[in-house]
Amino acid sequence: MNVTGITASGEVVGSILGNGMYKYFERSNGKYEPLGIPTVGGDERALNGVNPEGTAVVGYHKPSTQLTAGFLYQNGMLTTLAYPGAPKSTWAFGINSAGVVVGAFTDANNVTHGYTWTPDAPADHN
Repeated sequence: MNVTGITASGEVVGSILGNGMYKYFERSNGKYEPLGIPTVGGDERALNGVNPEGTAVVGYHKPSTQLTAGFLYQNGMLTTLAYPGAPKSTWAFGINSAGVVVGAFTDANNVTHGYTWTPDAPADHN
């Protein structure tokens, strides 16, 4: 079992390996519940964080064999976060109460940078 985030009220989110695949969960009120994060383009994905309210999670998935993209999963909707100019890899590591996502991307020169993302626009932090 891999716990990757905790909310302000003590709910935890994470993953567990079963039958060769990772299953994602949240634990609240003493019960484990599956998180139904859609699989897009394969099963490789990771859950990296949850907002303090427990209403949104972030991580990464592989929508194709050539691309690793960050994601935001909120209200049953999966939003792919592929940083502009990042030809292969974008990851999302955390999200705050305001919905701002932090993560990293690798540029065309294979240099990794940090970023923040809001619904308006990402911001590069060289």
